[in-house]
Amino acid sequence: MPEPLHFVNLNESNYAEWLLYMQSTLIKKGLWKVVEGSETCPLSSPNSKALQCMHHAQGFATWMTLCQRFNMMTKHADQSMSSWIADVQQAMFHLQEVRYNTTAEDKILVLTQGLPPFYDPFIISLDTAIAANNTTADSSISLEVVRAQLLNEESHQHATQLVQWPQTDWSFLPRLMTRLF
Repeated sequence: MPEPLHFVNLNESNYAEWLLYMQSTLIKKGLWKVVEGSETCPLSSPNSKALQCMHHAQGFATWMTLCQRFNMMTKHADQSMSSWIADVQQAMFHLQEVRYNTTAEDKILVLTQGLPPFYDPFIISLDTAIAANNTTADSSISLEVVRAQLLNEESHQHATQLVQWPQTDWSFLPRLMTRLF
C-alpha cells in the first residue's frame, strides 16, 4: 500500500520549502519527468483509459468550442509574453486531447492575431525576420523564431516605455540665439 503524502499545504510563506519537498517526493515516486514534460503520462493502468474517457469530453460541441476559444484568444494588457505563449500552448494541448491536430502555423496565427494593436508594426516586420532565419529552401514559418521574436519585442516595448525624455521648454532658444549673434 502506498504511503500517503504528509506535508504542509502550500501557502504564501512556504513556497520554497513546499517546492523542494514536492519535487523530491515526485522524483522519489518516479513522476518528476511526467510533471516537467519530458515523459508522457503513463497509461499502463487498466483503468486509465476508462478514466480518461470519463473525464475528457470529446464530442463535436467540445471540439467546436475549443476551436473557437483557441482562434479568439487575446493577450491581456497586463499579461507577460511568456504567459501569453504558455496560454496558447495550453489551448493547443486541449485541442489535441479532443483529437484536433494543430500546426505550428495555427499557433503562430493565434499568437500574432491575439496581440494588442501596438504590436502591428512588429507583426509586419515578422515576415522579414522569418525569411532571414530560414536556412533551407522551405518557406514554412518557424515557431521558434516567432517565439524568440515575440519575447524580444516585449523586451523592446518595456525598454521603450521606461525611457521617457523630460519635457523641455525650448521657447527660450530664439532669444538666446539673438543675444549670441
